[in-house]
Amino acid sequence: MSELATSARSTARLAAAVVITLPLVLSLVYLGGYLAGAPAEREVLPVGHMPVAAEVVSPSLPQVYGPLVPSTSLSTIRCEAWSQRHPGPCPDEATLAAAYWPQVEQAPQTVYAGILSTCDTAPEHFNVEYFQGILTIHCHTAGRLAYVWQGPPHSDSRAEVVSVLVTIPNAGMQPGPLWIYREDRVERWISDIVTQNLIGLVTIGEG
Repeated sequence: MSELATSARSTARLAAAVVITLPLVLSLVYLGGYLAGAPAEREVLPVGHMPVAAEVVSPSLPQVYGPLVPSTSLSTIRCEAWSQRHPGPCPDEATLAAAYWPQVEQAPQTVYAGILSTCDTAPEHFNVEYFQGILTIHCHTAGRLAYVWQGPPHSDSRAEVVSVLVTIPNAGMQPGPLWIYREDRVERWISDIVTQNLIGLVTIGEG
């Protein structure tokens, strides 16, 4: 009986020590992470993946608010933008080109995609990469260890959300289906906060 009582007391002391020590250790870890600040900004490029030199086009006037389904046809993208504001069929290509992204011309081996402006497309927060039929548009930033998720990186609920056109060369990619994703990432010292959403699917031909 005495041994059982001693064992019970030891177990109780151990449990009490854990209850007291664990919050203290976690607090010190978070404090250390906070004082250390955020990791250095860097592009997201897993080993073996191909960087893609995508270009962000200045917002269109009139602005486009809804999502745009990716396409290899600039005319199709412009028609999508037109249809968000106008009922009925789209006008001729010249009218569409004058209204939406007139500075952009149809190019071979190019995919056109729209992403919402909740993504910070500044070069230090934005990059695109490809791997085995999957294209990922990365919207990323760096945060402290104690970062609390408040939405996609650099999003501003007070700002007007519009669609931003991205032109993506597909030279060097395997022909066939190309799945396009947007990934929002906050990089931290211990664990990143990552959300990924499918934007669309296109079929690309031989490069």
